Amino acid sequence: MCSVPNFVVNILHLLYHTFQKTLNFFGFDLFFNLEAFVVDEVTAGTGRTGKWFGFEHYDIHPDIISIGKGIGNGYPVSVIALSKQVSDAAEKSGFKYAQSHQNDPLGCAVVKTVISTIEDNKLIQRASEMGAVLSSELKALSKKYKCIKEVRGIGLMMAIEFDKDINFPLEKIHRELFDAGYIAGFHALANLLRFYPPLTIEEMQIKSMVSALDAILLRYTWKSSDKI
Repeated sequence: MCSVPNFVVNILHLLYHTFQKTLNFFGFDLFFNLEAFVVDEVTAGTGRTGKWFGFEHYDIHPDIISIGKGIGNGYPVSVIALSKQVSDAAEKSGFKYAQSHQNDPLGCAVVKTVISTIEDNKLIQRASEMGAVLSSELKALSKKYKCIKEVRGIGLMMAIEFDKDINFPLEKIHRELFDAGYIAGFHALANLLRFYPPLTIEEMQIKSMVSALDAILLRYTWKSSDKI
């Protein structure tokens, strides 16, 4: 996991040049020739990092923002936010796009309710506060075990990277954590566990999860020689 959102730079410009020859071959002309800075906020957005969008932690100004997952709170819906410049350019170009559930009223109602719930319950501020707790607890854990290489993340979007030079069954640790009642992401190639808890999580739930992970790691006894 990376604490910086996944940026896609000038993707429309690249797509234009990639497919222009193909479109011309079939007699079509792609009018929508636009350079844009696109930010993927499907995972990092909707308050997860302690701000509405992950890019707000940095001095950048995207033209297009892709939003999904959390914005529907489980309901399958996605949103694209455009700057006025991009929106105007699309209108003038004659660019058209349509799909089966575009502008679906139920999806719109769900998104509106999710936004209101987040604002009314101050869940973005809560994500920032609980994220600080999660970060502190995981970093304290990292000081106890030499198998932990790094704890990183922002808000309620955290990860533990384990040292690849130490041979241990991370997949088993992930499974034992699941059996203890806690769901974490597991990435074998990156050698990490990631933690994306709900924005409504309580401090005691965070500490309980970290305590369970501590107990699991303790059973494998990969502790720093100068700790514990």
